[in-house]
Amino acid sequence: PVYARSAREIGWPLAQLARCHDQFRDERFLARAKEYFDAARTFVEPRRGVFVQCHGGVSYRGAVGFMNGFLAYGLIRYHRATHDPAALALLRDLSEGLAAETQVAPGSFRYSPNPENNVGNTGSGASPLFGGLFGYLYLQTGDPCYRQLARECFDYLLANPDMIRMDRMHISGWMMKGLAGDK
Repeated sequence: PVYARSAREIGWPLAQLARCHDQFRDERFLARAKEYFDAARTFVEPRRGVFVQCHGGVSYRGAVGFMNGFLAYGLIRYHRATHDPAALALLRDLSEGLAAETQVAPGSFRYSPNPENNVGNTGSGASPLFGGLFGYLYLQTGDPCYRQLARECFDYLLANPDMIRMDRMHISGWMMKGLAGDK
């Protein structure tokens, strides 16, 4: 079993296991990825739709934007490998929870549930990750709400090029595909 307690500690290995399966077609990779997927489902709070974790203090449990973005990265790869409807449902819950709990302006997201971590203009760096998540969901569901959210992330990134960080661009291609409507 997977005992990771951070969204990125689940998202990164989940993405890599799905990718290894894609490369080698060895079902053992998907079997292990399923354990990470089950861990993600354990820690995504159903009523909130976010991976709840501590960030800088146990008093502030909630969504850490960029870390949830890395979880989305893994979940998208897992969904593409398995076409598991439960993975798509978890992606939808995650996206809706993140928009509800962390969005501070169109396309811009809070860094941490801990207010002390949000001092100054820290920027979350989550916009490219969330834009990719929203774009992917638009392509999977056709729901225009997701396309609108992807557009907001895109527009925010154009207006704030300092938020374009290459270490956060893993799924931003889905944002672009969603905006282009390219399935």
